[in-house]
Parts: sequence; C-alpha cells; structure tokens
Amino acid sequence: MRRLGLGAALLLLGLLLAPSLWAGDGNNNFRLAVTDAPDDSADSNARDIVSGCDLDQDGRYEIIITDYSYGGRAHVYEIVGNDALAWVWSSPGTDSPEWAPARAVQVADLDADGRGEILLSICQNGAAPGTAGIHVFEWDGVTDNGYGATPIAVIPIDATLTGGFTEDFAVADLDGDLRPEILYLNRGSFEQNRCYVLSITGSFESSWSVNAEAVYRQEAGDLNGSPWDVAVADLDGDGFKEAIYSLRDGGGGMFIVEATGPDSYVPAITLHLDPYANGYSLEGMAAADVNSDGKDELYVALQRTGNVASSGPLILVSSGDDEVAAMTFADNVRYLRDDGAGCYGLAIGDQDHGAGSDGPDIYLTSFGSEGVGGFIQDFEIVGSDLLAPASYVEHVIFQDLASAWPGGFFQIDIPGVDLDGDGRREVVVSYTGETATGVYFRILEFDPNDPALTLVTPNGGESWTEGTSETIVWSSGNFIGGVDLDYTTDGGITWKSIVKYFPNHGSYDWSVPFDPADQVLVRIAAAGSGAPFDLSDDYFTIAVCVNQSPIAAAGADQTLAATSPAGAAVTLDGSGSTDPDHDPLTYTWYENGEVIAGPTSEATSQISLALGVHDLELTVDDDKGGADTDQVTITVEEGLEMFALYANKFVEIRECDGSEGWAGSNGKLTVLTGTPSTMAIDLRALGDITIYRDNTIAGDVISNASIHLNPRSTVTGATIEHAARLPLPLPDPVFTAGGNNVVVAKKGSRSLTPGSYGNVTVGKSGKLYLRAGEYYWTSLRLGQSSEILMDLSEGSLQVNIVGSLTTGDDAVIAIAPAGSSTTRAVLFTVLDDGVVSLGNAVTFMGTLLAPQAHVKTSSELRMQGAIYADSITGLKRAVFLHHSSMQQLPKPAGVMDEKTAAWPQEFALLPNFPNPFNPETEIRFALPEAGSVVLKIFNTLGEEIRILVDARFEAGYHRVRWDGRDRNGKSAASGVYFCQLRAGGSVQVMKMSLLR
Repeated sequence: MRRLGLGAALLLLGLLLAPSLWAGDGNNNFRLAVTDAPDDSADSNARDIVSGCDLDQDGRYEIIITDYSYGGRAHVYEIVGNDALAWVWSSPGTDSPEWAPARAVQVADLDADGRGEILLSICQNGAAPGTAGIHVFEWDGVTDNGYGATPIAVIPIDATLTGGFTEDFAVADLDGDLRPEILYLNRGSFEQNRCYVLSITGSFESSWSVNAEAVYRQEAGDLNGSPWDVAVADLDGDGFKEAIYSLRDGGGGMFIVEATGPDSYVPAITLHLDPYANGYSLEGMAAADVNSDGKDELYVALQRTGNVASSGPLILVSSGDDEVAAMTFADNVRYLRDDGAGCYGLAIGDQDHGAGSDGPDIYLTSFGSEGVGGFIQDFEIVGSDLLAPASYVEHVIFQDLASAWPGGFFQIDIPGVDLDGDGRREVVVSYTGETATGVYFRILEFDPNDPALTLVTPNGGESWTEGTSETIVWSSGNFIGGVDLDYTTDGGITWKSIVKYFPNHGSYDWSVPFDPADQVLVRIAAAGSGAPFDLSDDYFTIAVCVNQSPIAAAGADQTLAATSPAGAAVTLDGSGSTDPDHDPLTYTWYENGEVIAGPTSEATSQISLALGVHDLELTVDDDKGGADTDQVTITVEEGLEMFALYANKFVEIRECDGSEGWAGSNGKLTVLTGTPSTMAIDLRALGDITIYRDNTIAGDVISNASIHLNPRSTVTGATIEHAARLPLPLPDPVFTAGGNNVVVAKKGSRSLTPGSYGNVTVGKSGKLYLRAGEYYWTSLRLGQSSEILMDLSEGSLQVNIVGSLTTGDDAVIAIAPAGSSTTRAVLFTVLDDGVVSLGNAVTFMGTLLAPQAHVKTSSELRMQGAIYADSITGLKRAVFLHHSSMQQLPKPAGVMDEKTAAWPQEFALLPNFPNPFNPETEIRFALPEAGSVVLKIFNTLGEEIRILVDARFEAGYHRVRWDGRDRNGKSAASGVYFCQLRAGGSVQVMKMSLLR
C-alpha cells in the first residue's frame, strides 16, 4: 500500500497535517537532497519506508525504514535541518533468519492513548518462537525518540499460521468506528494464504487483546491466489471504505472487501486487472480522490517479471457510476500504459511547485536491470479525463547509475509535509538489493531552478563521418534524471532516437548512422519527457563514407562423411567476411559457375552435397558496387551413416524387393538368387561382390576386388572393379549394465524409465514402452508378437545391451505413435560377440549396432534405419529402407497408435510415473470420448506453473510428459505440485512430488 503522507496516522496522532495534497504548480525537476549515512545502523534490504510523521512530538519529522539484518529491524531517522538528517533509534532485532523477516512497517496509535507507535511486521516464515507478528514500539511520552529497547507488545496474527510472508500491511479506520484496523496479509502455501482485518482493544501499557474482525482464506474458497499487497479506498463514494488486497492468482486479481458498519465486512468482488498474464502488485497500489468527485481512484503498477523487472503496466481502477460489487474489467479498468511503468513502489502526490501549471502526480519506482540503473517516474496528470492515457505525461525525475545494479529502488513515500521547512516538498524512496555504498534510502527535493541540462558536443560546425564512433557530451548541472538523445537531419522537422533512458553520465558514444546530411542537430531531454532541454547551437554534418569493398571469407576447406546416399548436409559459412564500412552484405555461393545458394543476407547457408570434391566460390557484395570473392573446397567422402547395411566381414541378402539404400562391407558382399528380384540399392565392398542370377540392382556396384555378375542378372548403374575405397571402421563402444531384471508378462504391458537394468524379457504379445533417454540392459529377449514401442517426443533414445539380443517371430521394435522420420534418433547397441537373432517378420525402426556380433535374420524383416555388424546374413524377402528413404515401411500387424486402442469407459487422470520424480514424470489420462482437454500444473500456493496441454484429443488413453520446468523454461523448485485435468465438464486433480 502506498500512503498519502501517512495521513491516517497523522490524524490519529493529532500531529501537524500536510497542506492540500494537490496544492501548487511545478515543473517536475527534483534534486538529490540527502541520503542516509553509509556507516549508520541500516545494514540490509530497506523494503518499506514511512515518512512525514512526528511520533515523539519534538517538531522534527521522521523517516522509518525496515532492515532484514539481525532477524528484522526498524530504523528511525529525524530531519535535523535543511537537507540534513540523523539516525536516532533502531529496534533490537529478533532471532528470525535474515532472509525472511522485516518487510513492512507502519505508524499508528492503535490503543488511542495519544502516543504514537512504530508497527514492525515480522514474517511467519522461519520466525523464531514468539517473534512472528507485529512488533509494537510505542513512544514513552517523555523521552526524545524513546521507543524502547524491546517492543511493548507483539501482536500475534493467527495461531494456526505456520509459515508465509507479509509483503505489506495497512492501518486505517476501515469501518468508521473511530479506531484503526490493521489490514494484514499472509502469503504462503495454499493453506496459509489469508487476509485479515484486525483491531486492538485495551491499552498496551496495561492489558490488551487482538480482535479478528474478518478473516479470508484461500482454503475456504475466499481467495483464489496468494495476497501480496493491500490498499484502502472508497471507490464508489458511498461512505463505506474498501480494503483492496492484490492477489497473485494468474490474472492480477484484486480481492475487495467493503465495510458495511462497525466490525462488519462483506467480500464485494474479485476484480481481475491482468487476465492475460500473471501480474500482481508488490507495494504498487495507491488510492486518492484525484479529481475531487467524491470517489477514490485506485492506481496500480503490476509486477510481471520478478525482482529484476524494470517495467510493467500502469492501471487505473475507477468505479464510475458503479457500485464496487458491480465493477468489471471492461467498464472500470483502464490501462494507462501497457508497459514501461515502474513495477514496485507507487504513491500519489503533487510535490513539484514551480512556475508552470501542472496537476497531481503518480510516482513509481523501477528496480532497474543489468546495465540500467533504477529510476523514479512521475506520471503527471495534465488532462481532465482520468481514463485517457493522453492525460498522463511521463517524467523521469531520478535515474541511478547503471553501476548501481543489482541494487534498485523499491518503495516510494510522499511525506505530505515539507520535511525540512524550506518550502520545497520531497519524495522519499527506499533502496534494496546489493549496495556497495551502504545507502538504503534517498530524499529527493523539488528544485524550482532550471535543470541546466546543456548540450556541449556536437554544437555546430562538426563533420562526423557515417559509420564512425563519436562522443556526445553534455553538462547536467543539478539535473539527476536519465536522459533521452535524439537527432534530426532535416533541420528539426523530424527527430530520430539515439538512445532513451540513458544514465546521466555526461557523455554517450554514438555510432554515427549511415544517414548523411548537412542540417544535423542533436537534442538532449529528460528521459521520457519529450521536451528538449537543449540542442546543438548550429548545424553539423554527417559526411558520406567513401565506399570500401568488402572482403570475402568462405571459411576453411572441409572433409565430411556422407550421412545418406544423397551425400552430406553442409553449412556454407561466410561469416568471416567483413566490410570496412559496415555495409550489409549479400552472399552468393557458386559451383562450376552455377548458383547453389543465395543470394541471401544470411552469412551461412545449409545445402546438401553429393559424394565427391566440390570447389565452391563465395561472392559478397555491399549493394554499392563493392564486391569480393573467395574459394573453399569441400570433400564429401563415404561415411558409415550413408549405408542401410554394413558389415566388417560379409553381407548376404536375397529377394529384398522394394528395398532402398546402400549395402556395404569391409569384406565380401553377396546377393543370392532372386525370384526374379529388383532392388534400388548400391553395393560397395573392399572384397569380391557376387550377384547370382535373377537379380536387378538399380544402382552402382563398386568393389576394390572383383565383381562376379551372373549373366541372368543386371546392374543398371556403373560397375567398377579394383577401386580404391577405404575401409569404414565400426564404432567400438564400451559400457556396463546391471540392476533389477525386467519382465513383461504374456499380453502384459509396462513402461520403463531410462536407467540401468538386468535382463529384460517381454513375453508373447507383451508391450514394453520406452521414452527418450539412455537404457543399459544385461540382455534383451522379445517373445513372439511382442512389442517395444518408443516415444521420441522429447528426444533421442539409446538402448545399450551388454549381452545377447534375440527376438521371436513377428516381434516389433517401433516408434509409436507411428512415424519413421525420427529413426535416426533410435540406437540399439549390442556388445555381445555371438549371434543377434531376429525372428521371422520382425519390424525394426532405428539403428542396430553390433560391431562384434553376427546379425542373423529370418525371412521378411521390415527395417527402416541401419544395421552395422561384424557380419549380416539371412536377409530373405526383407524390406530394408535407409533412414533418409521417403518410402513408407510396410506397417506390421499389431502396431497401433495408442489413440486407436480400446477406448476407456470413464474419464480419468491416472497416477503419474515416476512419483516422486526428478527431473520429469509422465502423466496419463483417459478420455471416453473426444473433446477439448486442458492439463495444468499448480504449486501449493495455487499459482499456475505451466499449461501442459490445451488442445483437442480423440477418445482413448493419452500420455503427456512434464519436464519439471515452468512456463518460462526455468526449473521448478522441489516440492509438492498439483496436476489439474479438465475435459468437458469433468475435472480431476492429482498430487505430485518433485525432488531435486
């Protein structure tokens, strides 16, 4: 909540009140008046700040800040002169951990005894016994700054609270009974998210009690998210005030509670301000009747991106003619800025009183980000229509240096009084995060003098060449804000931005644009103001750079191994090419005078090159007549991956009609008698190649030895004997396996997560489901008609088998849901030096690597991918297709997509597996009929973490994997999460545990 000079507290204490909130005029110029001393008692994050009160009634206004250190403290400073302050008191701290405790402070007179109190909230989370709640430090009525060495009372909030944080609280007479209420909040787990309206009966000096006038809980359905902020207003002007709690509920929810009489309240509405994002207020709300119509306006700055955020939307909530309970997003919420507004502290005031005319101001703080110091924005109201964005003009009244990051501004407070009595009002801001200076708050004071922001260079007569770096120089006088720099090439008719929101360093290195002109001016203005303070006294020139030709660089020569019969995918890289003038370049690649890539503005191009030596030429040009060329040689050699079959010793195939790919051997290769048979394959061997009768080889046949071609057989391509092919060595993998044995019973099914196991056996007609990852098995045995179905939706899959691999007839190793474009992502590796036995009519998708084994197949193998082994035989009436083949592998009997399986009879969210999990888990669900499905993950705070599914599904069993990441791709923390499934009118929720 942002306070209007703590008006409520000052009224309660009977102290000096501020002049009219909207008094005076101004020109939005402020100066840094004073800060706390670097070596004073403040030692850590100053999350909250209060200013403009005089609790000990000595005539000196106070500033109170919070501090994380020593378990949570408050510090009091007094204004002791013009631009002068002194530290006067600190609370003792608690035994709570440093990272949690003191995030909010208020002042009040809760027991109505005329002595002001400092109210310091200590969060529940991690609090030492007896320390959580509100620590009350009351002035003793006599001593200057006499607030005691210990709290006079600790107000407990709720005995059932066991954790959570209080980011803010407020004190106000909400129900009109002339005693203040405490509007408190606790954000924590789902069960701990609560909002309170509390009051005190009695006197802190004698006996007192706390009254819970109203309590609202998420677990009871009152709230739909965690509360982060609170403000007080009378939005509809009916005389009954509202407590407005900002919720983090995925839609910028404002939970509004309206008083209906003494100690009587009713939840009026939850109004969502940010229905398409996850915004919430963190010290970013303030309310006031800025147009004097008897109704408060609520201004809200939402945070969307965490502590490093520097901008968010600025929103106005105005009831218009509506009761609070009838307000809607469409009628009562206006985005004054969609983005670009500070997203932490927000306050309303009118602190600038200069010669110009102005209106009330909305002040916001920005924490800043790396390379951009935090800054303070002033959205000044200049129009009568508060709902119109044009009625607000932005000024940046202060900007920190970029070197101040990672610290930043957090809270802002408008004192409502002239703190040092010099006739100029102040803005007070707290500072949190890392700070090398030890300064935790700043006081800015209105300065009616001209800001004296003066442009020094360029000031007329200079000649700067396009493409060079030149320094713009200015003097800032007493100006403390950031700056905008612009230039014009037409004498000031149109302006172009150089840089915006640049810290006030006094200089900026400008890369002079390629925009030649002789009527160039530069202007400098306060960041965001749009009004220049100064510009060049006379024209200067941006001179044309004499064109220099580019220098082409085609990269180093390359030798690549082919990955398919078509050759290899090659990246042509001209990124080493340069242009002295920094002109954009166009890249064109040639082979034998023919264009093979480009022309393109991209320095790299992806192409495919066939086997052989390719002499390529790159031409680069700058579109100004400058050009250059360079050459590169790329050699594409035979590679193992281009073969569908390859063996160290020998390969035998027979009657493999319909096959497509290359077969090769470091030894011999034999094609046995056909029926007759036609195969679209190339044959390569270092030893003899023998082709028996009744075969047509639709490809080339190349041997380092001899080719024996039966007269009744034909080769449609080239036949080359005594070639000089080099042997292709097979990989020599090394791994181990071990663990529990895995057995899938006859007609049974099982899902297996990646990991190390013992012997894996799948019984007749059984199904084993695998997913992306690495598996290590001692052996694998597949029974008749059994299946291994592989889900590659999240990456590649490797099965590493130390011992034997055998399959029964009609066994299937396939990608399901069905697909062949990803067969390269599957690798089965066998270390055994025996026989890999594949039964009749086996289906295999992927690569089978058995460098020491003899792979023996029976008839009618259906394979897409590759087999690499010591020797390969038994390929009779097989269909083998290379990974890159565009043909469709004949679909084996028994393999089906899960969506074609038997339909479930009931809607169900099935248990995830594994659970607990790290880092991912599989979520299954059943749909008895087709329809739209939404699957979401929530944390225990009720916050939406990720939407896994929002699509239409067919009836059947389905599975979705969650990788343990949130919507931004960041790893979710360890803890309990809830999975919610919605389909049609049905909803089911399941609990899951992520253990990192």
